[in-house]
Amino acid sequence: MSGSLSHRGLFLLFGSILGLIISVGPANALIIDDFTGVDYPPTMNASPAPTLWTGSSTHWAIQWAPTDPGAAPINVHGNIAEGHPSSVVSGGSRETFVAASNVSYGHNFSVYLNAVSGLLTSNQDTGVIGGVSGEQGYEETLSLKYTGFSSPLDLSGYEFLNLAFTSVDHDTDVHITLDDGPTDQTIDYPLEENESPQVLKIPLSDFNLVDLANLMAVMVSIDGGTVNLDFELDSIYVTDGRAPEPFALGIWILGSLGALGMVRVCRNRRETATV
Repeated sequence: MSGSLSHRGLFLLFGSILGLIISVGPANALIIDDFTGVDYPPTMNASPAPTLWTGSSTHWAIQWAPTDPGAAPINVHGNIAEGHPSSVVSGGSRETFVAASNVSYGHNFSVYLNAVSGLLTSNQDTGVIGGVSGEQGYEETLSLKYTGFSSPLDLSGYEFLNLAFTSVDHDTDVHITLDDGPTDQTIDYPLEENESPQVLKIPLSDFNLVDLANLMAVMVSIDGGTVNLDFELDSIYVTDGRAPEPFALGIWILGSLGALGMVRVCRNRRETATV
């Protein structure tokens, strides 16, 4: 009798675990960009001519670093087009727009994509040439535009657009634009400073003016403001939100382990009592 009760307890416990797995299910994720693909050769159009430009099958880099101490600060902008990188969803193309103002001697502005590590990096550094140090009144913007999908991008079954950052060294804003052809909608979201990895979760339900089932373009713009913003972006993806939060899942696992322990204790006590 005691053996049947302990077996029943174990059956109920593992049944509850199976029920949770079935009800929650795996999160349905769609990668927009993991930055592991570069079409060779990417094309660049920039003004003024950058101090450094490289483009290959594994990375591209663009940098402005004025070398004339007496020259006035410059405003820079450029765009890097890559055709159809293998890392972009639905055969779409990625185009990267970069811009910064008041880049002066002793500072640089650079953007780098490393397809091997899968990171898009943007930084503004001071003192890289020497002679000048301290903060400079930059205004930096980096925008990623995804277009040219083999068919309209359907995000209607998803709940969140996620931006996974490896690090961000200042508070800033992120502007998200979704475009279904006739209509586009842009919404701003705050991004907090964090030297550790973080994911900015953007509810797709906020975009109620566009048809999420028939998107023609997605744009992510990161505003550097007037600080020397450095960040690394690891991936952009969408999820349906079914996965439980880590904290809640941890509490459930601890409770299940406790229940299993209680079953074993009850079984041991009954076996001792029958001896």
